[in-house]
Amino acid sequence: MASHPVTLTRKELYDKVWSQPVHTLAKEYGISDVGLKKICKRRDIPTPGLGYWAKVAHGKTVRRTPLPPATAGQSNVIVIQGSFDHGAPHVSKGTEAEWIERESQPEYRVTANFTDEYRHPLVLATAARLRKEKSDGWLVAAHGALAVRVSRAQLARALSILDALLIACETRGWKVAADLPWPPRRSTMGTFWYPSTGNWMNELPKERRAETGVIIRKQFVSFAVTESGRDAPPTTADVRAWRKQYPYGTGGAPPRSVPAGELLLEIHSHPWVTTRRNFRDTEKKRLEDQLNAVIVGFVRMAAGLRSHALKEALERREQARAARRRREEERRRQELERNIAHFQKGMERWQWRQTAKEFLRMVRTEARRRSLDKDAVDEWLAWADAYIDQRGLEGFFDKWRLSDAGASPDAKSRR
Repeated sequence: MASHPVTLTRKELYDKVWSQPVHTLAKEYGISDVGLKKICKRRDIPTPGLGYWAKVAHGKTVRRTPLPPATAGQSNVIVIQGSFDHGAPHVSKGTEAEWIERESQPEYRVTANFTDEYRHPLVLATAARLRKEKSDGWLVAAHGALAVRVSRAQLARALSILDALLIACETRGWKVAADLPWPPRRSTMGTFWYPSTGNWMNELPKERRAETGVIIRKQFVSFAVTESGRDAPPTTADVRAWRKQYPYGTGGAPPRSVPAGELLLEIHSHPWVTTRRNFRDTEKKRLEDQLNAVIVGFVRMAAGLRSHALKEALERREQARAARRRREEERRRQELERNIAHFQKGMERWQWRQTAKEFLRMVRTEARRRSLDKDAVDEWLAWADAYIDQRGLEGFFDKWRLSDAGASPDAKSRR
């Protein structure tokens, strides 16, 4: 829905972009924040940099970049024509490049709230399930919940990160799901790629893992939050179970994996897309400080899947066109063969007719020279003439004969 154009001077627009965030002002004008920044750049109007509004919110002293004078020939009047269909920070419209650029802006910063008050229903359901687990090691969500595999010590932190991330995705207009919304992509070998397992399979496992994903432009990008592990000596129960399973084995039970305290968010790999997939705790930056980078990873993965899907669609269309061309060529070849066969058959019948008539002329001549029963000979010759007329070109003209319903009265009378 188009809006009425807004007319401003350079000074008025300068005052507005320094009095409130570009994100909020762009919503007022019905355009995107990127579009408003482009207008300011074209008219040499400076805009606040990264961190400006955060400093203002904390009461720090900040200074504006002065408005430079207009260049020669530059109009002082700015007309903004927007559409109020655009709602920020809802960014389901736009290109992937615009989405990625927005993630560097402070108003789009994703911050985790480390409390037990979760907002997203999938996070609440997963928290209720995992809190009932009695394991002191790994807590693994079942199918239908979020894909989480952490220790009890890191559960609250992992759920807070997921809560902030899922809310941010839905704010950007992307649907969040806890299951694959459609069958996975199949290959020409009869196998299919299942993102949560990371390999090619012929059939789904009987016990399916928990799955989490975001749908961006009809592309399902799955991911999971896990905790890194470290090797620890096997317990007595592990040794006993190993000896029971391998009574004659050597080497002993393998080490067991125990939680190491570092969180990892992994975007499940796809065989067609190459982009950053792993975001983990580091000494300089923890996982909760990388959520905007995670969203950028979602966008790039979805863009890669979309590009591959488009490529596959074009290949299928070209294959369909090639198949149609082959069918048309085969139809033409068969039609040519039928015409040639019909022609040869007609020529053979015509040659037989000419030979038969010549033979009858010879019979009549010989019959007059010989002393024969004239009536019997004439009767046979009459039969032979009728037989030649009937069999000579029998069936040759049938393919062009009009039907009784569509034939004209003259054509019917000629038959």
